[in-house]
Amino acid sequence: MWSSRWPSPRLSRRAGVLLLAFATLLPAQSFAQTHYKANGRESLAWWQLNPHLNHLWATTCMEDPAWRPGEGVSVGQAAAYVRSLQKRFGYAAIMDTIIPLYPRRRVRAVCTDAVQADLTVGDTVHWTNVKGKIAIAADQVQTGLKMRDVFLQGLLETSRYRDITFQIDSVVNVQPGDTVKAVAVGVLNIHGVNQNMRIPIKAFHEADGLRVMGQAMVPAEAMTDVYGLSKMKLGLGVGLNLWKELHMGVDVVLVKTGAGGPLP
Repeated sequence: MWSSRWPSPRLSRRAGVLLLAFATLLPAQSFAQTHYKANGRESLAWWQLNPHLNHLWATTCMEDPAWRPGEGVSVGQAAAYVRSLQKRFGYAAIMDTIIPLYPRRRVRAVCTDAVQADLTVGDTVHWTNVKGKIAIAADQVQTGLKMRDVFLQGLLETSRYRDITFQIDSVVNVQPGDTVKAVAVGVLNIHGVNQNMRIPIKAFHEADGLRVMGQAMVPAEAMTDVYGLSKMKLGLGVGLNLWKELHMGVDVVLVKTGAGGPLP
């Protein structure tokens, strides 16, 4: 007879099995992560100045049929155009209302492989424990006019600072739904300069992956005062306060690649 102070061998074995099952399940729930990478042929980045003066915007996917390059005007012509609008209609007349001016309507696998993304997500329902990095090849952001592209590459010093990056530390203010809305918190690096940034994003399922779009804005003077771009080269637009805002965005298609550990 077993003492009433001790459980029977059958109960002990059953308790041991339950404890073992619980112990093996708990780490999987706590640490399992889903790994995503960008489909470069379906992903793009863009920027647009406000006011755009009929030519100040760019993309990494000129192949997309929705996009159009700017007009072939010089900065001097644009400045004269701005002054004439301000004189006739006031400042409000030159501010953009559509940003980006030529948004992508449908994903097509036609883009230059200029955008890379590598993310891990701890919970794809509530989007918790999100870590990762988005990198844009700076020399692949193009305006559609060779002269402007050469100027832009010299301004960004793309041979020295090859990538524009956003290191994602977390995703907050998540609003679940067919289209998830949230804010990505992290560090934006342009021209070798790091700045903390909160970028509104939205995500939804499309085609073979998860389409994520994000858009950020900084004052135009931040190009020189924060990110250290040449004041001489940007003297007319920034120095004379012709440009008010710089808008930047990504439209990335993320493809699930399986479980993975935290990214460096």
